[in-house]
Amino acid sequence: MQKLIYSRRCIALCASATITATLFFPAAVFAEVSPESSKIQGEAITSRAGELKTNTLLDDSTTIDLHNDNTILRDVKVKKADGAGQVSFGPISIWLGANISYDVYNINDIYNYGNGGGGDAGQKTRHLEGTLRSRLQNWGEIKAQYDVEGGDWTDLYVRWVSRLTPRPYTITVGNQKEPMGLAWLGGSTSETAQEIATPVSAFGDWRSFGVRVHRAFNLGATDRAFGFWKGDDAAVTTSLGVFTEDINNSNDTSLAVTGRATAGRRKGDSSSHLGFAGSLRRARGNYDKVNFRPEIYEADKITLARPDADTLAIGALEAAHGSGPLQLQAEAYLANYAGEVDGYGAGGYVQVGWVVAGQGRTYQTDWGVLAPIRPEGNACVVEVFSRFSHTRGDDDVNGWNAYNSLTLGANVYFRKITGSVNVLYSRARDRVEGEDDGFGVVARARFLF
Repeated sequence: MQKLIYSRRCIALCASATITATLFFPAAVFAEVSPESSKIQGEAITSRAGELKTNTLLDDSTTIDLHNDNTILRDVKVKKADGAGQVSFGPISIWLGANISYDVYNINDIYNYGNGGGGDAGQKTRHLEGTLRSRLQNWGEIKAQYDVEGGDWTDLYVRWVSRLTPRPYTITVGNQKEPMGLAWLGGSTSETAQEIATPVSAFGDWRSFGVRVHRAFNLGATDRAFGFWKGDDAAVTTSLGVFTEDINNSNDTSLAVTGRATAGRRKGDSSSHLGFAGSLRRARGNYDKVNFRPEIYEADKITLARPDADTLAIGALEAAHGSGPLQLQAEAYLANYAGEVDGYGAGGYVQVGWVVAGQGRTYQTDWGVLAPIRPEGNACVVEVFSRFSHTRGDDDVNGWNAYNSLTLGANVYFRKITGSVNVLYSRARDRVEGEDDGFGVVARARFLF
């Protein structure tokens, strides 16, 4: 019981700190900026506003990532001749896209709460998504994304975008991702592995209906605050949202307040990132299990605890560093379930990636995420990686269970096509059933249009 009280206090502190930072941190950071730096920032804003009013056209090499929620169409200038997938109606421009991926897999004994998952082999369509994004000139954009395979709307929102700030200032209303974590906000097309890590799936992959405010501020242009990043592309970001159950009625949330704050910089092919997030949630019914999809999508869901809770608090820490071909990334989660049957969950992952050939991922300081790899022209990018993840669940009735996995993989990117192979080794520990080892391999082809 003391363990639950302690974890609850830790999470509440983390969540409160996140919300406080989202509301007040930017003001604190820039309170001591010198008049000279303020003048520089003011000139930058004026210059940026002037740029946005020009009618500069895109060249043929410009691409729009429809599947990356961190692409703002305000900065996209419509070409006189409509490009492929783009239709214009006066001040309204529409882009259409699709994400299709197909898996061939073989899995054996991927654990499922006291019952070995057994063996299975086959092939399956993993993604079949259609995306529509529209720029509404002068004020914002809309996005609609439908998962044909799952039969659900994933994104369906309207976003207001400020045109007077040099970095993003947005208000998003509709069904959207909650601001929880580096991997989750980056999206599936930005993920190094085929699937997100198990602790992210267990505690951080919330899509809900609500209102979210996002703001990014310059760090590198200041003279006194964070002077060691002076001259770099550096920014602090804050996001805060209020949410309720998603439009597919699948997440059982009555009310949630979720916030995230990050600080990051990019200089050349080097980047650094730190962030934390928190969420306080009340269930519409009950949060009745700690479960997740393992890092092979075709495997059964795994349940580690069975609380009977009406409230949930989540805290998360995240970090990343890139230098040339090397990319390091890690996240940690702590969750507390409170109700008739209390419980808690915890987990994290560490990932190491290496770009063998070609240009790697770019860090997006405006959003605190990593961008997808997009080869230029006929270039080919080859990437290898390894990731270790740990997830644990506990409740007052059933006790604790844990799940560890090691994923090794390789990706090949060419134009809009990605080929990948992931090999998964897993070990589940059940206080009653003992240990159970699993193995799986998946080959995937992805096409983006």
